[in-house]
Amino acid sequence: MLDFIDVIDLTSEKDEGRNRQTSLSISDKKPLELGVVGGISHNTNITFDKINAQKMIDFCQTIINKE
Repeated sequence: MLDFIDVIDLTSEKDEGRNRQTSLSISDKKPLELGVVGGISHNTNITFDKINAQKMIDFCQTIINKE
């Protein structure tokens, strides 16, 4: 199963009032790795909404608990 963390690209031009959105994927097969779905360039400013920020915290907590 894949789960996705949506990332808001603050560097991109707004399209119809919204910034471009990219996703990070988390797979059950590789739970300690993130995959980038879509494109995101170097030096891109990003942010998360509240729900996706919590998903990122949960992902990082999985890594901390693993060690």
